[in-house]
Amino acid sequence: MIRAATHYSKERDPRRAAEIAVHGALRKAHLDRADFALVFAHPAYAEDYPLILERIAELTGTTQISGCSAFGVMTEDADLEDAPALGVLVAASDTCTVSTHLIGNLQESNYQAGMALGSQIQTCYEENRLLCLFPDPYSFHGGAFFSALEQQAGFLPAAGGGASDNGVQAKGYSFGQARSSYDALGAMLLSGNFRYEAGIAHSCVPIGEALQITNAHGNKIFELDHRPAYDSLLEMLSGAHLNSAREIPEKVFLGLALGDFQTEFGHEDYFVSKIMDINTRKGFLTSVVPVRQGGFMTFALRDRSQASQRLAATLEELAQRFEPGKAAFGLYFNCVTRGKNLFGEDGHDRKLIRRYFPDMPVLGFTSYGQFAPVRGVNFFHHQTGTLLVIGEK
Repeated sequence: MIRAATHYSKERDPRRAAEIAVHGALRKAHLDRADFALVFAHPAYAEDYPLILERIAELTGTTQISGCSAFGVMTEDADLEDAPALGVLVAASDTCTVSTHLIGNLQESNYQAGMALGSQIQTCYEENRLLCLFPDPYSFHGGAFFSALEQQAGFLPAAGGGASDNGVQAKGYSFGQARSSYDALGAMLLSGNFRYEAGIAHSCVPIGEALQITNAHGNKIFELDHRPAYDSLLEMLSGAHLNSAREIPEKVFLGLALGDFQTEFGHEDYFVSKIMDINTRKGFLTSVVPVRQGGFMTFALRDRSQASQRLAATLEELAQRFEPGKAAFGLYFNCVTRGKNLFGEDGHDRKLIRRYFPDMPVLGFTSYGQFAPVRGVNFFHHQTGTLLVIGEK
């Protein structure tokens, strides 16, 4: 059995905030102690993260605590955007085991970070495993990290999100083993007798035809269909009805194929990557994630109406796969550009989640990128709302 509950606090005093959140969560879960906890805390508390985590460990009786800094925090009861807040999920289980980890020095080598985490978790021989990841997005590079992790520990489905900050610090803090650090990755490994399902709702819709990446290296796309990538972008923009080129970083993204020979891009058949740079002189685009020469992509346009419809459809389908009454808790990883910024109202996503999973405790945060597996491959998505539902088999 898995027993879990969430609570939050807007108290400015860090110790008091931790106490309010933990006491509230333990009370709702009917627990005196917890086996593990997740914490998402606003960067206004950054200097006091060690104190907060220490106090949570004291109150829950466990150091199996993970999470990260979060510019926005969500529970099933509240959306706390753009204001100091702290959210906590506590849980106890006699059917699954949890370990948390904190891996530092990401910027020095993501490959070595993947090897380090893999060596710590490779002794877990359970077939049923799930990894939740909370890296500093300013240091994280998924390709090198996942390559090393899978080399060391085999394939592990990964969910989670990149830590978010206030846009000034340019650093995200990660939590693991009740410790915190930037330039790090926090991780929580669940293993044993449980089940999970993930639902991924894009904020974007594909626009235009599929384009083959005919010249690329690493993250740089030089040619699409043997033409300068920038020319293809301009051609797409002519029909996108943007007010100015300044809207490109906020509204236009790359839709990358999931498979090698994929040329169709439906609602779920791609993952979104941010355009990091546009070199107008040399005509190339730079993606957040590495791209594969010879693969296919499309451009994707952020769309408020479609984003809302896709989330509702994703949740309906998820509720069919995972009966809501059997869900122990949910984790929601929401792109920082969604929420009120996209929908113009507080609580849009939370209300939809409550409609389909009315009794499920949920802890979420606004993230810089979202992890979720698709077709047995881990992807670092952008512009999504991703709900992870966990419960008993």
